[in-house]
Amino acid sequence: MSELSAALPQFFLLRDGAPTLLLTGHYDGALVLLSLAVASLTSALALQVAGMAKPATGWRRQSILATGALALGGGIWSMHFIGMLAFQLCAQIAFNAHITAASMVPALIASWVALALLSRRELDRWRLVAGGVLVGAGIGAMHYTGMAAMEMSAALRYDPAWFGASIVVAVLLAMLALWIRFGLAGRLSRPWAIALGGVVMGGAIAGMHYTAMGAARFVGLADGPCNTSIENAGWLALAVTVMALAISAITAGANGLLVLRRLNTELVEERGRMLVMETALRDSETKYRTVIANSPGVTFRCRLDENWSMLLINDAVEDLTGWTARDFLEGRQHFAALIHRHDQARVNAAVETAVAADTPYALEYRVHTRDAGERWVSERGRAVRDAQGAPQWIDGVILDITEPKRLQRQLEEAKERAESAAAAKSAFLANMSHEIRTPMNAILGFTELLLDTTLTEAQRRHLTTVRGSARSLLALLNDILDTAKLDKGAMELESVDFSLRTVCEQALNSLRLLAQRKNLVLHLDYPSAAPRFFQGDPLRVQQVLLNLVGNAIKFTERGVVTLRMRHEGGQVHLAVVDTGIGIAPDRLDRIFDAFAQADASTTRRFGGTGLGTTISRQLVERMGGRITVESELGQGSTFHVWLPLPAGNAALAEAQASEAAVALPPLRLLVADDVAQNGELLQLILGREGHQVTLAADGLQALKAFSDERFDAVLMDVHMPGLDGLGATRRIRNFEHAQGRGHTPVVALTASVLEEDRQAALAAGMDGFAVKPVEPARLFAELARVLGLSPGRGAGEAGPAPSTRHAAGLGSAGPGTEPLDWQQGLRLWGSVTAWQRGLRRFAEEQREGVARLHQLTQARQWIELRGLVHRWRGVAGSLAMPRLLAHAQPVETALRLGREEDLMALVDTLALTLQDTLDAVAELDGRPSGFAASAPMPMSADRPADPSAEAAARDLRASKQLVDRLAAALKRSELDDESLSALRLALGAEALGPLTRALDDFDFDAALLLLQSLRTRLSTPNAPQGLS
Repeated sequence: MSELSAALPQFFLLRDGAPTLLLTGHYDGALVLLSLAVASLTSALALQVAGMAKPATGWRRQSILATGALALGGGIWSMHFIGMLAFQLCAQIAFNAHITAASMVPALIASWVALALLSRRELDRWRLVAGGVLVGAGIGAMHYTGMAAMEMSAALRYDPAWFGASIVVAVLLAMLALWIRFGLAGRLSRPWAIALGGVVMGGAIAGMHYTAMGAARFVGLADGPCNTSIENAGWLALAVTVMALAISAITAGANGLLVLRRLNTELVEERGRMLVMETALRDSETKYRTVIANSPGVTFRCRLDENWSMLLINDAVEDLTGWTARDFLEGRQHFAALIHRHDQARVNAAVETAVAADTPYALEYRVHTRDAGERWVSERGRAVRDAQGAPQWIDGVILDITEPKRLQRQLEEAKERAESAAAAKSAFLANMSHEIRTPMNAILGFTELLLDTTLTEAQRRHLTTVRGSARSLLALLNDILDTAKLDKGAMELESVDFSLRTVCEQALNSLRLLAQRKNLVLHLDYPSAAPRFFQGDPLRVQQVLLNLVGNAIKFTERGVVTLRMRHEGGQVHLAVVDTGIGIAPDRLDRIFDAFAQADASTTRRFGGTGLGTTISRQLVERMGGRITVESELGQGSTFHVWLPLPAGNAALAEAQASEAAVALPPLRLLVADDVAQNGELLQLILGREGHQVTLAADGLQALKAFSDERFDAVLMDVHMPGLDGLGATRRIRNFEHAQGRGHTPVVALTASVLEEDRQAALAAGMDGFAVKPVEPARLFAELARVLGLSPGRGAGEAGPAPSTRHAAGLGSAGPGTEPLDWQQGLRLWGSVTAWQRGLRRFAEEQREGVARLHQLTQARQWIELRGLVHRWRGVAGSLAMPRLLAHAQPVETALRLGREEDLMALVDTLALTLQDTLDAVAELDGRPSGFAASAPMPMSADRPADPSAEAAARDLRASKQLVDRLAAALKRSELDDESLSALRLALGAEALGPLTRALDDFDFDAALLLLQSLRTRLSTPNAPQGLS
């Protein structure tokens, strides 16, 4: 502490000395200004260098800061030295070279700190204060070290107050200089900011120097003139200035070289990048051009003008139109001019709408080609807009779709052909079933009537066989129609509550007799714990089971057929297991195909159409299930059916199952049918049940009868001449409305299978639908339903697939066919007397038929002629007149199609056929009534029992012919069913019992021996004409 107290007087002037001992000096103004200029210039250079150091990194940044610090430090020291030279004191002054040189170190350190701060992008408050202190301290240290280098006779002391003030001024001015640099950023341009910043910083350096000079006190006596204190001060100042400027120049040059090197490096790098970009751009352009050139279509850019002027279009346009891309780009051709005139308005509207909505567009149209051809194109594009949203052009692509369009047209035509073929197939199946079912109407109807009469055991057995065979034929027709409906998707499924166990039991019970005949065991495996009641279509489920179980019985020679039910995973699993012949592995995939069985030998051996499994698969799939099969050849097969049936309501199911058929009370019924024989059959069926029937032959008669009497219900044939059933029903409804009568149910009678016919009947006001062949039970059920006596199906659902009024098989009769078919007549009418009565009625009605035919033809009254021929055709089918039926069909077809050129010859042939038929009917009274051609008339209970008739019925010549034809067929391993049936009718079934049994056993050799014996007996007079 004592040492510090002793040292302070050596540095500070602690008490006022004698004024005569304090030397005073003055400044050379020119040198003062020079010092300010040097300080400002070097400061401006330092700011420029600091700006150059900002983006630099690493050694380049440190190099810039080092050279800048050298320039600024040299400038600070030069300013200080020039300021010292500018001070003139009445004493000789010299400077110690080592101390003077050492004074530069604080200046360099302060300069480096200042430049490091100035090169930052931003400066916070604490960094500003710390930097100001460091820079101010450095400048102060440099100044006082330089003052200490002065050598003179006077002693140098400092005023403490001014000394402290100089330090404070140095720090504050350093902070101001740093703040000015960052404060001017963004407010002035860079050159002005650097210049102003250099002046401020230079002023701060000079201000601190001259403030510190104000703190100096020179104690001593003058030892020289007062006009100068340093020899050659001016030259020294100039030299120092030149040195400072040289250092600054060197610094600027060095940093310039660094900048040039950096710029050169960046230029090289930029050029490299440019080369890479140029290469990438060239590659991209090449790819772009390649893509455009190789794109599968015409790529274009066009203006939004009326011509669609092209700005860009690839060469593919030449393949499309025949004109080159240059033709479009140079305006020699315009794409808009190539658009088909019928498509122009549509195309322009579509493009304008898309451009207005700023959405892409896609359209197809036709264009003309250079070779006068025409092509279909598909165009997709979108408008490109500028920054303001205005559309500039359209970019798009055009594809040639001529070939796809052609293929599409071919596919559409093929689809139309397929639909036409499917419709034709459906119509064919419908019409064929329509044609085939008419004889079934008579067979089933009159068989039921005959079974209700007194019959011998043999007669009842035969009639039962007839009924079974007819029902089998109907089942086959239903299978074919079901297949057609399922293929077309026209079969509707119902959903009711039912007992699955009952359905399974009914299916097995209906097939049990068939199984017993083959000594097979039918077994139902239905666990007692399994659910019984489900929701679904019980009829279709039963149909599937009947098909599968029936097939199992058919293809099983011995063993067991089991129907197994399981409820698994929320689904019903039904399995039909048999011990039959099995299925070869290579045939399993085709087992569900239509008309496919295991192989041809299976078809020959077991028969059948192969539709059962097909219908089962289609029905199961319609019900949302699946069906599979597993089989081993010679071991048996198992068919699995999975059905997603939801749980049913037991109460509802039992209620529906317990509904009994309602017994109809005696009813007053009106039956309208233009075919008298159909009316007669309905009268027999309904009259037997105690109903009162009134017959009408057409719609007008039905309307008159309805207006005269009150009926409980009306059975109305849909297709009738004059006023048909639909029109008559409409008038009945109008009559009821006008007279205030209550609603009388009308049931449509038709053989049509077309859905539109059913819908037309409902639209006309009919309430129900009864199909032909008429089944009494179904007819009564439908009557009960429309009368509200029992629940039932809806209208149009009251029976199996409908049939027709025309007899099957007769339509194909050729010119050689006899006018009357006695066997067919008996099948339809059940007795010769009834059939002959119908024939005579027809002959009486058509006495003038030939003349009427020619009259209508000559008058070209085609509508009346078509109605007349249609009636003949319907009656010919019902009365078994095959030739008339065969020749009426082409006349009706020609009239329907308007082929007048063929009509005359067809009408002449029909007239001759009608006359032959009438002659054949007239001969019934003048010839033995038991024969027509070679066909013997069958015996009948209602035929006149005179000896001549019985003798005629057993005409030996005809019987011999039948025996010969049957034998010839057997020798060919064939069976002539027609001849066998005729022979049974002629000789009696009992007389042919051994022959029938031999044929049933397929023992053709024994059958031939029996026929030879019968031929011998027929050739022997008075011999018994039968087989023993």
